[in-house]
Amino acid sequence: MIKKLNKVSREFMEVLDRNKVRGYALTLDFEGLDKKFTSNAKFSQADFNSSFIAIQLTMNEEAINLEEESIIIHANILKPNNKVITNVCEVLDEANGVILLALKTQSLDTVGDYEFEIVVNIGSTRKLVSPLVTYKTYPSFESNVVEISEDEV
Repeated sequence: MIKKLNKVSREFMEVLDRNKVRGYALTLDFEGLDKKFTSNAKFSQADFNSSFIAIQLTMNEEAINLEEESIIIHANILKPNNKVITNVCEVLDEANGVILLALKTQSLDTVGDYEFEIVVNIGSTRKLVSPLVTYKTYPSFESNVVEISEDEV
């Protein structure tokens, strides 16, 4: 279930605003496996090192404690062209189950609707997978190489 921003998320959004980057925050309950959640997160396909989603992981509306030793968290992202990529997530707050999904170039380069799932690997013996969440990428004329036409300056 995606819920309203909690205190941790509001603080995160204030940091994003100060640093002039694009970010969204949501709470994701792992109980809703039969649902796909729309995050309303919107990014530009030209965003570069500036797009983030902070996610509080919960189970039955209680924070998932990420303080165990060998936890690795990643997101499997299905692009609009049906290719799947994986991004490792950073833990922001272990006790409150807050992680950061940084959207890198491959996570934004195709215009359209993306879906992702969060995977929590606990050691080598347990794994917990979230329901699907969506975000959208919009087109941009910007590219990695910026050329300025002499007659346009």
